Amino acid sequence: MSALSPFLFLASVLPTAILLVLSAVVVPACDAEGAGPLASMRRSIALTKGHRLKIFAMLLLLAVVSVGAKLGADLVGPDDPSLGMAVDAAWSVPLLAYCNAAVVMTYHGLRVAKEGAEPGQVAEIFD
Repeated sequence: MSALSPFLFLASVLPTAILLVLSAVVVPACDAEGAGPLASMRRSIALTKGHRLKIFAMLLLLAVVSVGAKLGADLVGPDDPSLGMAVDAAWSVPLLAYCNAAVVMTYHGLRVAKEGAEPGQVAEIFD
């Protein structure tokens, strides 16, 4: 193993993690505010400023739970491929729904924290 390997790993993982955090609330911003893709990216960057470490921790926790659930499903998963897909869907669908809810709640919390909006005012956007 080369001494350069850890640096190459950081050089590839670190920018990806930064982009993931910067774009954490692009989809809710696009949907709720009706902005285009670039405007939603700028909005996500602005909203996440000052909260990026917390957002990274949340995303990292969701990734760890997802990987753990996948490993658990693989350990107890049946040998039958069709039954294996059913077991995979049984954990992945609720987990995906939870991850999406976490992103939307993060957007909502950032809007309230950054703009001082009342929770009811932010909720009106979704009506």
